[in-house]
Amino acid sequence: ADTSTGLPPSSLYVLTQEYLENTTVTTSPGAQGLHFATPACRSVVANAQGEVFGRLLGDCVHVSSSTTIENSVELCLPLTYGTPADINAFNSTPQAAAAGMRFDFALAATVPQSYEVDTPAALQAGAEVPGRLGPVMWNWEDNAQWGRLPPGWYYLTPASLPVDLRRDGAGGARLCSKIYRAEQTYCPILRLGTHPRSLIWTNASGMPKVLGFDSHCEEMDRLLREVHNLQNQKKETPVPYLPMDQHVSDVQLLQERLDRGVLPDVIMPTSNMPVCLPGQCMVQKGNGFEIMAVEEGDCAIHC
Repeated sequence: ADTSTGLPPSSLYVLTQEYLENTTVTTSPGAQGLHFATPACRSVVANAQGEVFGRLLGDCVHVSSSTTIENSVELCLPLTYGTPADINAFNSTPQAAAAGMRFDFALAATVPQSYEVDTPAALQAGAEVPGRLGPVMWNWEDNAQWGRLPPGWYYLTPASLPVDLRRDGAGGARLCSKIYRAEQTYCPILRLGTHPRSLIWTNASGMPKVLGFDSHCEEMDRLLREVHNLQNQKKETPVPYLPMDQHVSDVQLLQERLDRGVLPDVIMPTSNMPVCLPGQCMVQKGNGFEIMAVEEGDCAIHC
């Protein structure tokens, strides 16, 4: 049961709380500088199954409007990493070979300072989960929307919008699409062609098994590890550096914040116009859209 999980080392550490000795970076500081825009550092868009399946192509933009968007407006975002070489590199990955690729916008949200976590139901009498990791995974506490992401982090979800790639005469590139909501941060991404709520690979695909993209940003860890080591020099009990892809929220801290009244941010409608809130989506109906819960409809646009 333990060897067949298919979990990456960083996830195994999160579950077992055993520090991995092989988390040291392979590059060394030097005059070459820091490169935070590597494919792994930009692979930060996950599907609903927790698999990383998309990469940032440029800067995010927050859209504000003095009035409610009643129909739609077109948004075009310039690409920093939209060259044919960038796109071909993504398309040549085993993941893209198995699932295809498409352009999209991602919606950026900030993880709240507190959120509730749920524990799975107790096992039936006499039942047990095999292996060492099995019971830990079964009893893992998380939130349906935020998982165990640390408070204050950015969380990117695909918007599943019909996005077009446009190239200017000077060689620049943009992603353009109609958007239906303001007061939202949009990010240009390139992602796999699978549905955002589906697994990247299933037995029915007929393709070799693939997992999500590696999102371990080695360059960022190299910089933060140096800062951490400098701070450790002034501590009586130094602690090892924890790579960024192994951070999860502390359940006890979340509960303490809830007990103190630090509640999750709640989005309230500011007018009588229909508002699509997190956990809802827009389902195509006739020549327009209808707002429904994610579980109830075939979503065209996730809120």
